[in-house]
Amino acid sequence: DTKTVPVSWDIEATAASGYGIRSQDYTPKEVTISGTTETLADITEIKLDDYVVNDLTESTEYTVDIEELVRSMGCRLVDPDTEGSIRAAVNVEPYEEVEEEIPLGDIRLENIDPTYSYTKDGDDTISFTLRGLQSDINNLNMDNVTVYVDMEDLGAGTHEVALQLQNAQNVEMTEEVTIQVTIRKK
Repeated sequence: DTKTVPVSWDIEATAASGYGIRSQDYTPKEVTISGTTETLADITEIKLDDYVVNDLTESTEYTVDIEELVRSMGCRLVDPDTEGSIRAAVNVEPYEEVEEEIPLGDIRLENIDPTYSYTKDGDDTISFTLRGLQSDINNLNMDNVTVYVDMEDLGAGTHEVALQLQNAQNVEMTEEVTIQVTIRKK
């Protein structure tokens, strides 16, 4: 008898500082095994030991031969030439940085209290540096990104409030950038 079962493999990859993981995956996701009806009935998946790799600075591949594992379960692979080894691929890219700026007037105030008035203080243009994988930086359209400050739980007075990004598609600021907002009771 034969049975097609999923391959289960946890890949735990981290990139070195200045790099990010673009993708990680393995193939094939399932294999066909043969054995007795009783043996096959007990096998629901081929579970591989976790693949852990840290501080990557470049893409890497890793291959595991599963023929011995399948034999130890009392079965054999139907097609060992194509399914005898499982290949993991971790794609790593360096982070890129790009300078951006936004007019002070375009920074949105979120979670405002209607019983207060709010005044943004500072330079007319706020500059900041964004960091992300090169492909994310290339695909970033700042017209779709909302730059805002969260005013929740802030009362009357002058506050330094950190800029936040919405819809930035895996791109982040390299450091905290703040603006001053003065809040007054209406």
